[in-house]
Amino acid sequence: MLNDSMKIALRRALRLHEIGDKSPYQMLFAAKGKSGGSFGFMQGDLAAGQVNVKQTFQAILGAAGISELKAKSLEAALSVHVVKNPLSPSDTKLINKALDAPAGRALVDSMDEQILGGVYRGLDQCIAAATSSDRTIEPKAIIYMAMWINMSGAPSKMLIWLRGKSISMAVTLPKPPLIVDGAAMETYLRATSYYSENPGNLPHAMLCAAAGMMILS
Repeated sequence: MLNDSMKIALRRALRLHEIGDKSPYQMLFAAKGKSGGSFGFMQGDLAAGQVNVKQTFQAILGAAGISELKAKSLEAALSVHVVKNPLSPSDTKLINKALDAPAGRALVDSMDEQILGGVYRGLDQCIAAATSSDRTIEPKAIIYMAMWINMSGAPSKMLIWLRGKSISMAVTLPKPPLIVDGAAMETYLRATSYYSENPGNLPHAMLCAAAGMMILS
């Protein structure tokens, strides 16, 4: 359901939202929610329980010649919520060298495509849910939805809302308008527990959505 131009816009917005101008081939620490160590432009998070992220991490360390015992120890340190890098400088260098090696880069890119595919599937569900209630979703709203899905997982309450129902989150959100635009999605995000508790993070999402829209202009 997403055309090529929309996918390019989504990639730009998602990358800016997740890592800005940083390299995806290094371990990063968002220190938000329950996040641990993450990597890739889609920020596969080792603490999020994503099987493909853990498998990719182990494959990258294995390709770099790191022993299975050492790799499991590093994964354990990064698979819990951390507010800063828990690794020693030498272990940090070891992992980042593995991520940035040719084999590591290829594996990171493959993981990112898998995660991105899941976001696309979630967006297809959103579009189908809106269509079922005679609603349409404008491109900027789709970008916001993509960023939220990548943050929070497959849509659930959002699908109920797009089918024309009010939902209860941090606040009760009335049913959406027939044309779900960027402003409607900003209202949705403000109603979530995350943005209700972290309102200062919404301007960053708004800037990323605007950057994605530049692709479509």
